[in-house]
Amino acid sequence: MLLKRILLIASFLYALGLNAQWVQSTGISGGNIWCIENTDIGLMCGTEYGIYKSTNSGTNWNKLNNNYNGRAGSLKAYGSVIYMSEFFGLYKSTDYGENFNLIGFPNSSCGGTIKVNNILFTISENGINKTTNEGEDWIPVFNTSSPVSIVSHNNILFTGTYYGGIYKSTNNGDNWVLTSSNINGVQVLLSRNNILFAGTKYNGIFYSANNGQNWVQSSLDSTWIYSFGYSGNAIYAGTFSNGIYRSSDNGINWNYIGMTGKAIYGLYYKDSTLIAATLSYGIWNTTNNGVNWVLRGVDNMIINTILVSGTKLFAGTLIGGLYSSSDNGSSWTITSMQKNYILCMSKSENNIFTGTGYDGVYLSSDNGQNWAQTTYTQNTVFSLASSGIYTCLGTDNNGGIYLTTNNGQNWTRTLNVNTRFYALVSAGNSFYAGTMDYGLFVSTNNGINWVQNSLNTAQISCLALSGSYIYAGTGGSLYISSNNGINWTQTLLYTTINTLCAYDSLVLAGTSGNGLLVSTNRGQTWKNKTDNLPVSVIGSVTVSNGYVIAGTIGRSVWKRPLSEIIGIQNISTEIPSSFSLSQNYPNPFNPETKIKISIPLWRGVGGRNSDGVGIVRLTVYDALGREIETLVNEALQPGTYEVSFNGNRYNSGVYFYRLQAGEFTETKRMLLIK
Repeated sequence: MLLKRILLIASFLYALGLNAQWVQSTGISGGNIWCIENTDIGLMCGTEYGIYKSTNSGTNWNKLNNNYNGRAGSLKAYGSVIYMSEFFGLYKSTDYGENFNLIGFPNSSCGGTIKVNNILFTISENGINKTTNEGEDWIPVFNTSSPVSIVSHNNILFTGTYYGGIYKSTNNGDNWVLTSSNINGVQVLLSRNNILFAGTKYNGIFYSANNGQNWVQSSLDSTWIYSFGYSGNAIYAGTFSNGIYRSSDNGINWNYIGMTGKAIYGLYYKDSTLIAATLSYGIWNTTNNGVNWVLRGVDNMIINTILVSGTKLFAGTLIGGLYSSSDNGSSWTITSMQKNYILCMSKSENNIFTGTGYDGVYLSSDNGQNWAQTTYTQNTVFSLASSGIYTCLGTDNNGGIYLTTNNGQNWTRTLNVNTRFYALVSAGNSFYAGTMDYGLFVSTNNGINWVQNSLNTAQISCLALSGSYIYAGTGGSLYISSNNGINWTQTLLYTTINTLCAYDSLVLAGTSGNGLLVSTNRGQTWKNKTDNLPVSVIGSVTVSNGYVIAGTIGRSVWKRPLSEIIGIQNISTEIPSSFSLSQNYPNPFNPETKIKISIPLWRGVGGRNSDGVGIVRLTVYDALGREIETLVNEALQPGTYEVSFNGNRYNSGVYFYRLQAGEFTETKRMLLIK
């Protein structure tokens, strides 16, 4: 009776669609933040991959689940209406950013937008345009000297140009008059306290107190100004790389308040907090005028590489340094290795090597706590591979492959080919190197000597090994060798492959545009397991303690149980005589166990499709009858199958698993002991 009640409850829960999927990690924050705007429902920032919102003055940020995931270059809010401009046009939302629709300039880069007297003005590639009917018709009104910014000041429109000074219009943009011809490279304009401020690329800040008739250069006169912000009588200026400055006397004098080395693309002051949007480094907050700055969680990073080292994971970012995780990828913290362009990693015995763009190779001998630059300090290092004391690095053009046997104290060039070495992998004494121009090179003596392989024309972006199988991902396909690279077969997987991970018969492929693809039969057939992952470009992928860890291009790191990814594996095509559900093994288990099921020909059993192949469901329930995972939910040909269940995220206790196929149902119990 109890079991019947459990299964009735489970059926109800299944109807609600309770299925685990990808979960984003926390702690890897940064990326390009192009703008900040205040709205009636909180702050919003535009990133390279969509729009984020904060309801607590910039402390926490969450991505809007709208229909837009591209670059949001600028945002302007008027009540529930939000205008967004980017590389491919001007968009409008009437529901606080939940939905956006194109209202002008498709396939044209757009800049700032402003609404004055119910007239909407925007900057596009052909200058300033205006509309009185929300984009149904656009009228070009200014196409001189490449306008960059537009602002309304004392009911007068001003535009700053890159080449021709600052112009103003007193009749809604129909006519424009030059106010100053010697202020070039204008990046941003601000109207505040009856003073108009102009931030320039070459000569710092200018200001005018008489509507542009005269301009005065401020004391901040020799730096590149990207953005302005304000609070009361205080004015803030964000620069390209010289930090943020504050003025309390309407721009006459300026004081430095921090953030050197970062391009400040946006500034906003709210609830005693100054919020800075940066290029590449995410969002930072200060509540004490720059004495301390705190990085806030916009998980918008590009992840180039992920490495498993004992109980720790490491994730290398494009700009933002190296992060580590001690909880299998759920949360991350920045390490002392804070160089940009971390492109690759490898583990050699007790040491970890990290390859960077422009700064060579760094080494840690204490599992990532401390890092030191090795003697290889030149060129971009695209790839690393280690086997025992042997570590090889692959470089940019004119570099080749270098080998060290003493933890980076000395490096010797062992292959001199003018190409980029995008990929390196190793197994035993064998090293494999994938290139941009000349296919694959192979060494069978630990990287000392190299021979070009028969796969010699493909542009190889990534490699993976599993036993005698080698997988080579290219810009448009996948090649497989089952005999250590002697022979190759091009598969039917036609997509750009960025990263590969393989063990036993499982192959994971991170792609550009198709998310994560998975094969459980050594690349013969593939399934897309992107599911709820909100980005389709995967830069790195690995497997750690029963989880798939995926580093994305623009949305940081995500994880998912391997059992969900693998699904079910066909271990025998011999046709069973009847349905059967085997006892899991091992049992008790911690944390992973396997479940075997047998599927016969479906004679006289309901649930078949037109091909006579039925839908098979294998589900797991907790002791209260709640469905916690669906392991299988697909049509299966007759045969014997095996599926893994990982209990890593569940408490110790009794669990039930049920096989349902048409009219057949069988349930067994299993015990998780931690």
